[in-house]
Amino acid sequence: LDFNSEEPLETRLLLVLEALEEVEGNNLLLIDNAGFSFEEIRRRLPKPPRWHILVSSRKQLPGLFIKKIDVLSPKQALDLFLLHYPAGKNDVVPIQQLLVHIGYHTLSLELFAKTCAKSPSLSPEKVLISLKTKGLQNIKREVWTEHSDKEIEVYRYLLAAFELQELSQQAIIILTQWVVLPPSP
Repeated sequence: LDFNSEEPLETRLLLVLEALEEVEGNNLLLIDNAGFSFEEIRRRLPKPPRWHILVSSRKQLPGLFIKKIDVLSPKQALDLFLLHYPAGKNDVVPIQQLLVHIGYHTLSLELFAKTCAKSPSLSPEKVLISLKTKGLQNIKREVWTEHSDKEIEVYRYLLAAFELQELSQQAIIILTQWVVLPPSP
């Protein structure tokens, strides 16, 4: 869809919803991280039988079938970590210690596993030491139960994942140049 950047967000949303109504076939619409404002657009969403809608939220939204998703079990977390960091299969104890420290937080464990896989000199043990050195203690499960200031802790962990990346001097120069570019849609 072509949007006029001067159009209000509400107008653009209506254009998207109208375009979805025109899509043929059996479709699935995923709405991630819906808040209480979801109720304002709910009646405008495409309808069954052509459309099925899956909504994720940290809020209790009325009138929806609720399926709570638990945190990963230690085994599931280890399996996911090893999927992205297969080199750790022979030494799982440091990985398990890291997983306990980050509270089996799915996004964090995936980022740290990928960081270890891409950085030969980085290990789960070094990641854990770095997190503890930065004063980042266990991510508590409640950081994801509701939108709140507690979510800031998760972002601090994600920043730590990026700080652990081993960037070449050329990559640092390029990223430094991008930082000063003006944002554009």
